Amino acid sequence: MEKKTIRLSEGLFTLRPMKKEEAALAKQMCDLCVGKNLYSLDTLEAAAEDPYKRFLLLFDPKGQAAGYIYYYPDTAEAFAKASGATPEAFTAVSNGPFGKLQSLGLLPPYRGWGLAASMLRLALEDLSGEGVEAVFALCWKTGDVVPLKQTVEACGFRFLRKVSHPWYDDAELICPYCGGRCVCDAEIYFYTKENGL
Repeated sequence: MEKKTIRLSEGLFTLRPMKKEEAALAKQMCDLCVGKNLYSLDTLEAAAEDPYKRFLLLFDPKGQAAGYIYYYPDTAEAFAKASGATPEAFTAVSNGPFGKLQSLGLLPPYRGWGLAASMLRLALEDLSGEGVEAVFALCWKTGDVVPLKQTVEACGFRFLRKVSHPWYDDAELICPYCGGRCVCDAEIYFYTKENGL
């Protein structure tokens, strides 16, 4: 995806692909938004250079980092491995090709402005241009709350299923909700052409 802009009353925000040298900045935001060590610096540097992966950084009108979105085409088998579901759970929704919303985060001062939904809509447009027929999101559940639920539903995603402890095996991850090893659950949401993709 090329550079895009999001206009709010607060000014013009810029969403653009991350450069490899910005991976440390991306890691700081990821550590804060989704948990320390979920993504290594090497993983983010590789994503910046991978032509199939999209790791985009959001900057506010003053050029300050405000958030990010990470997505890419993927397979039913990869979704199954990451979520603990079976590949059939995804192929029952669509035969593909598939896209995955890997992560989306906003720094605290920028939350509640509609930026997450704007970024997600741009990502859906981009994936559609790649021929993707269904997009899946494994959404973190903190206690009884799915922080991204309102955003994904506003963009036309529908609930697919619950998943128990998908990040527990990642011993390096320090969950901001659990304060250590992540015992949080998750919910899978999906978006298809029938939803408007």
